Amino acid sequence: MPNDGDASATEDSVRAAAQAFMTRIGMTTEGFSESVQLIGRAGVAAYDIKWTQLGTVEVPKFEVLVNASTGAAFAYVDLRMMWSLTAPVIGRQKASELALAALGQPDAQVDSADFTIDFSAGTQSSTWTVGFGAAGATASDGARGSTLVRVNAVTGAATVEKS
Repeated sequence: MPNDGDASATEDSVRAAAQAFMTRIGMTTEGFSESVQLIGRAGVAAYDIKWTQLGTVEVPKFEVLVNASTGAAFAYVDLRMMWSLTAPVIGRQKASELALAALGQPDAQVDSADFTIDFSAGTQSSTWTVGFGAAGATASDGARGSTLVRVNAVTGAATVEKS
């Protein structure tokens, strides 16, 4: 996942990366039109490549997200089931930065950053849970930190959960 807003990868290279990814997983895009859009969320940049079947209603069937800095594909969404799915774009490093900003304690040390995708509420929730350790506590001795900040991996919105 991207960690910055750098968009140095060319549109041609991200198209090629997305197409190579589709080929690698055994999917064909023959008979589909392709669209490419540079998206930015919470200070990170990614290319969103979608394929729509020719001659049908303009509803994308496949989506691949490509890191705008490195040109590497990092997310695939199969939209044929018509579920409302959104690929996360906020990586661990950026989620930790956003959590630190929300916490308002620039000296705090990140103890852990765990990524989850949860559907238990009936909708998709892609979240980084960033833990900040108490003084002297470490993840190895079982301490999960005295403060948790949840960062939405799609939008970058951060919420301090526990202090």
